[in-house]
Amino acid sequence: MVWFAAAIVLGLVCKSALLWWGTRWGSTSAERAIEMPGDDYLEGGRRVRVAMTRAISINVRPERVWPWVSQLGRGAGWYSVDWLDNGRKTSAWHIVLWIPEPQLGDATAVGYLRHITTGRSLVW
Repeated sequence: MVWFAAAIVLGLVCKSALLWWGTRWGSTSAERAIEMPGDDYLEGGRRVRVAMTRAISINVRPERVWPWVSQLGRGAGWYSVDWLDNGRKTSAWHIVLWIPEPQLGDATAVGYLRHITTGRSLVW
């Protein structure tokens, strides 16, 4: 019985560690501290279960990156570990021309687009 309790405790510790890591993947403490587009949706509203700030640094002009970001989760995948979080569907390795520019209210697997600054940010 002790091994069963130890297994449960270990499972909870692992889950907590993975959740902590997953909510801040790639972001710095400075990035998590600044106000970002969409933060105002959280103020005064229902308490969220999980808030994520994920980031990567790309040494390329925003105009070159935006076509990739704008198709994110809208038929092109998530550019991540496909077997883990994309339903085993391979993410796009090229710009998918049939995907239109994002519009407010577009539905994705993580929710509806609530804010768009073309060339700069998407908020679900």
